Amino acid sequence: MVLGAVSQPRRRLKPAWRGRGEHRLFDPPANRRPAPARERHGRAILSDHIADRLECVVTGDVALLAEEFFPKEVRFAQRELVEAGTRGLYDKVQRDSGVEDTFIARLRDDDRILLFFKFPPKFVVHLPRLIGNYNPDLGIVRRDDGGVLTLHLVRKTKGTTDLSRLQFPHEKRKIVCATKYFGAAAVDYRVVTDETVRWWDSKPIEAVQEELRVE
Repeated sequence: MVLGAVSQPRRRLKPAWRGRGEHRLFDPPANRRPAPARERHGRAILSDHIADRLECVVTGDVALLAEEFFPKEVRFAQRELVEAGTRGLYDKVQRDSGVEDTFIARLRDDDRILLFFKFPPKFVVHLPRLIGNYNPDLGIVRRDDGGVLTLHLVRKTKGTTDLSRLQFPHEKRKIVCATKYFGAAAVDYRVVTDETVRWWDSKPIEAVQEELRVE
């Protein structure tokens, strides 16, 4: 597949936490011993606090080259690839799980999909150090129920949409932060499963934050 080089100006987003020293409070040396339980608990509390209070603001424009993130050819291990069909940006697409595999199959068969692609590993949302950087799954161009072209559907595939059931706490925090990040850029972002019926519907940040809180 041939992908033309296109320079697209984009707004620069800057995550900002309402506080001081937000992501260096517990930035340990590389040779530090494993943290005791009390310190791990403190990290978790602070991480939840940062994710809850993080704000993302648009600070300017930056030009991104399509060929920088989407070169003409990309190499992956064959076992990680599935057919993308006619709607994929490439002829094949990398998949990381069975859930993602099934969801990609749904995209291939959806007549309203114009284009979909997997975000490359180098596309990351830079978040505070305690949260960790974030790489979304899929970008999708789709016509909505009224036939209007939707250019910015970003979807993260998981085995569940209930954030309280995710195995690792940092996954929940990254999802909350990513929702704020893409929301600031007016990009529709949501966690879906391979069985989500109306996966294209939006989900407000308030609902995501509520799921993050564990009683």
